[in-house]
Amino acid sequence: MDNAALPRVIVNADDLGMSLAVNDAIFRAFDDGLLCSATLLVHGPGFADAVQRLRERPALRVGVHLDTTEFAPSEGGLVTRWRAQVDRARDVGITPSHLDSHHHVHLQWGSLMALRRLCADTGIRAVRGRSLDYGLAVRSQLWRGFVGTFAAMPEHFLTIEHALALAAARGLDPAQLLGRPGWTEIMVHPGNPRHARYATEMEALRRLRPQWRIGNFADISR
Repeated sequence: MDNAALPRVIVNADDLGMSLAVNDAIFRAFDDGLLCSATLLVHGPGFADAVQRLRERPALRVGVHLDTTEFAPSEGGLVTRWRAQVDRARDVGITPSHLDSHHHVHLQWGSLMALRRLCADTGIRAVRGRSLDYGLAVRSQLWRGFVGTFAAMPEHFLTIEHALALAAARGLDPAQLLGRPGWTEIMVHPGNPRHARYATEMEALRRLRPQWRIGNFADISR
């Protein structure tokens, strides 16, 4: 199949900077050609290690994994706290490709005004969308319309949360979910022991890699 005709997939590794073990797994997946996007926890214990190793891998595009639930300071309003995290990434030379969040806080209705303000203030236009669990329901469409005022969210863009394990549990081949136009994000958690299925995800990525044209969030902002 012509490479241009392959489904366009963003394989994004969450939690870069969470620990050295997570960093090792993410960079190994990148070096193996299984992903080219990740999101960084700027207050995670492995942040400095991640930044150093990212400088050796300019093709790995990195977003900010906005955190309000685990590592980040709790003082200040949501916009202030999130903006400080974007600023910290930029201060070490990272140009964030997109925004998503630890434990999906940015997808909650109560976070939408803060997210919209953050997109406007920082100029970051790509945002992780609603997941397959929400499908194309009215709730998802309303979320997209509201945030899409500032964020680049193409009509067919959809995140598949834990797709490689989720699809198998539903008796589906993940490849069947990727036949529509536009970008699909597959969210993975290499090396994170809280996501016990990550080894299965990596095995599936290796199997399915030839069927995809892998990009990153910078591609959907153009």
